[in-house]
Amino acid sequence: MKKIVVPVIAIIIYILFMHIIRPDFNSIIPKDYLQAFGNFYIYFILCLFLIMLYSFDFSKYYEELNLEYKTKNSLYAQNQSDERIDRVLDGVLLVFCFQIIANMLVAFLRNGNILKSENELIINEILRSSPTNFLLLGMACVVFGPIVEELVFRKTIFELLRNDNISIVISSVIFGLIHVIEYNYSFLEMILTSLPYISSGIVLGVIYSKSGHDIKCNIHIHMICNLISTLLVL
Repeated sequence: MKKIVVPVIAIIIYILFMHIIRPDFNSIIPKDYLQAFGNFYIYFILCLFLIMLYSFDFSKYYEELNLEYKTKNSLYAQNQSDERIDRVLDGVLLVFCFQIIANMLVAFLRNGNILKSENELIINEILRSSPTNFLLLGMACVVFGPIVEELVFRKTIFELLRNDNISIVISSVIFGLIHVIEYNYSFLEMILTSLPYISSGIVLGVIYSKSGHDIKCNIHIHMICNLISTLLVL
């Protein structure tokens, strides 16, 4: 029962905070910082709720870290650590490779015209607007966002569907569409714009499946990818 209830609650919380509950900060936050702070606040609160919801899994994660620290000189611990680092680095490389291929495919289908997502353009504009916005939105994109999105789009969906192949497809499509659906695209533009996100979702889904549902590996990959993308905006 718990394996159904917890993922359902996680999805409800995500939908509520991302699309229904939108606190009004107009009276307390200067307009120049409003959007960056809003994203920071929503992802921060979502992150807290989801970590509490999956507190049992995170407590196991810290127990594993503690055990690894105590046995760090053992050959087994070193091999485990090296294997995890390799998986994360391979994952980062694969995400960017698939994104490049997806962007090339989109450009080919649009006769050489590159289609930038509205989500990406807005984020880049906010990041460049001021150091404060860069810090606020950077924290949301690099720290809280990856935790939230991996817990929702990988852990939650995989636990609900209980079939890795179906979960990879469903989670990747939802992950792609959720980044573009709120903008004013035609149906074809929405599909094309979501392809780079869907490709990333496929990579992250496959890694999550192959790693035995190691969510911390996915979170690390997602964080590093977003960190690189954020730094490239400078």
